[in-house]
Amino acid sequence: MKFRILLLLLVTILVIAGCGQAVPVNGGAEEIIWIVPEPGATTGVVIGVLVGKDGNLEIGGTPFLSKNITADQANLPPTIAFSLQYDPRAIVNVTTGEFYFSDVEPAENYVITILYGPGNSYVVREQDSEHPLSIKIEAGQLVDLGEILVEEP
Repeated sequence: MKFRILLLLLVTILVIAGCGQAVPVNGGAEEIIWIVPEPGATTGVVIGVLVGKDGNLEIGGTPFLSKNITADQANLPPTIAFSLQYDPRAIVNVTTGEFYFSDVEPAENYVITILYGPGNSYVVREQDSEHPLSIKIEAGQLVDLGEILVEEP
């Protein structure tokens, strides 16, 4: 009998706690400070805005900066090398869709890979094309990609 009462009391407390609503500070006006780091002397920074279908700013995946290892070989199709452990992960402002990659080593063959889960990824393409959006980074450079349409799978 005591067990049933304790169980009922615990369930009641959990239900009541789950019904609470978070009250935004400052009457709902939450201020997000978005600071993009400066490029280093030997590294670069990539910035842009990811826009999903119908202008949706929530793309649902995690952007990484990968490499197209066949970028310098026009006779071969794009071959994207992606590593969850080694490829830089974007910092994303989920409110505005803005993103940045910081401390990027200089190279001419970067692409953005969006990871949705194990075995489910999308390589950002050039507008109205099937080719990956190629990104060149130089030391000390900030590359602004502008708005990028992400046609999620």
